Amino acid sequence: MNQVMPDSTNQPTHPDSSGDALSSLYRMSKTAGLATSEYQAVNVASVVAMVLGLASYLATFDAVLLIIPVAGLVTGVIGLYQVARSNGTQTGAWMAILGIVLSLASGAWAGTARYREASRTAADRAALVKLVDDLWENVRSDKLELAYGLFSESFRQRVTRAQFDQPWNSLKGPYALKEISSNGLFVFESDPATGLRAASGQIIVRFEDSRLQGDRPSIIFTYRNGRWAIENLPTYYTSQSPSTAGPPR
Repeated sequence: MNQVMPDSTNQPTHPDSSGDALSSLYRMSKTAGLATSEYQAVNVASVVAMVLGLASYLATFDAVLLIIPVAGLVTGVIGLYQVARSNGTQTGAWMAILGIVLSLASGAWAGTARYREASRTAADRAALVKLVDDLWENVRSDKLELAYGLFSESFRQRVTRAQFDQPWNSLKGPYALKEISSNGLFVFESDPATGLRAASGQIIVRFEDSRLQGDRPSIIFTYRNGRWAIENLPTYYTSQSPSTAGPPR
């Protein structure tokens, strides 16, 4: 008797479903699904730009610190460029923009403040030079009353008119005073408590007698009620009698 062998070609196969599932997972790309991820990295340059922008106000304290807003501006531009070229994988453009805006604002304010201060100092310097020129013109012309008026009210309360005249009469007499001028070099400062502005420097005193050396006595100015005035000439007006004042030998 012929036995009919089962036809294996017609038999349905039953693969191990768990094995195939694992192998299918193994064969999947390890980067599958990343293209649809919503994760975006924060751009480092943008963060640095924002920090530098916030720190840019320090430039108002010292001109050297103007490097901070400049650096904030540069890193902000770099951050914007990197975010734009990241194909959506980086974020932080708003931080870069904030850093740029803050750096520009602080840098501009600090720069214009330096310009305003330089302009005011130049005007003050010119006013002080004119004060010294007016002092010499009045002393030379024997208009000591007008010369006395160039000094501050506090000076005139301390030094009487007679005391004021003595040094100038002494210098013009035996010492043959030739000229009083300024070298234009002054140091400006402000009292943080009272806000009083002051300046100090030297005047150049020359004599007709060539045997006498020129003198460079200190001079102090103060700014009150919208104008500069001579506050003191310590060499000529000390706590001692001003009649002893005279040029150095």
